Amino acid sequence: MSPLRLRIMGLKNDLKQFKRIGRLPFERVTVPTLKIHGTDDLDVPLVHAQNSSSSIPDAELFIEEGGVHTFSLSDAADEINEKRIMFFKNNLSSIEN
Repeated sequence: MSPLRLRIMGLKNDLKQFKRIGRLPFERVTVPTLKIHGTDDLDVPLVHAQNSSSSIPDAELFIEEGGVHTFSLSDAADEINEKRIMFFKNNLSSIEN
């Protein structure tokens, strides 16, 4: 990720636009869904993951304490990759159909 000073204007715009997004029809999602979000994500508020996952039928929300926006750069990368692999293994038959 570039230094924050190089992307701060874009980040501020994203946060402003988040407020303008209306209600999205998450209840219409019909595939197995795993939401992964970090508590220290400065780009996307945790409440977005909580709201969307509570609206998606049978969605699973995994919250990584201290996790940031780019999980591949975090100390939890291995744990998160394992979570993803297990999710796909557990839901493979649903995804294939």
